[in-house]
Amino acid sequence: MGAHPDDIEMGCGATIHKLIRSGNEVDSMIFTDCSDAVPTDWSPQTLHDEFIQAMHNLGVKNYSILNYENKHLYKSRQEICDELYKRRGYDLILVGSSYSSHQDHITVFEEARRAFRTSSIWGYHLANSDFKFYADIYYVVEKEDLIAKLNALKCYESQFALKRPYFDMSKIEQLAGANGIDVAQDLAETFEGIRLVLK
Repeated sequence: MGAHPDDIEMGCGATIHKLIRSGNEVDSMIFTDCSDAVPTDWSPQTLHDEFIQAMHNLGVKNYSILNYENKHLYKSRQEICDELYKRRGYDLILVGSSYSSHQDHITVFEEARRAFRTSSIWGYHLANSDFKFYADIYYVVEKEDLIAKLNALKCYESQFALKRPYFDMSKIEQLAGANGIDVAQDLAETFEGIRLVLK
């Protein structure tokens, strides 16, 4: 789950693609479509549609787009928690890490930790908003998984138009390579270990 469109793809897109490729079922959820975060002459629906395209690129068939207010998710903490309680039962939750400096990311992290007490929880790294990051978990991915992640991110034409510095495909690829070096592999995505539930 992610607070905004592109959080999931940026933080764990390659992992999601590998999980699906390995036969796992993956659902995704974002809490706002960020209709206010597109170029001024673009449709407010743009990021909503780009998120759907990105999910298709990763192979995600089940996704939800909720309609809370961008940058103000903290005002809806209980409603968000109630929404998550309806969705309990997953083996593994992927959510933004506790290191984030963004108020929306922290709200989603805290409510996910509260709601999913019986699931393993990994916090993914978002370099553009994490104040710092310490990796507990390295998930090794293949080149095809990284390519799927990059293709998913390329769906966000609005964010390229806004010249978001974190939408630099070469740096995203380099980060996956640097993560891989840490564990003597080619490519990896990193996570904060929030909870491990073994069944």
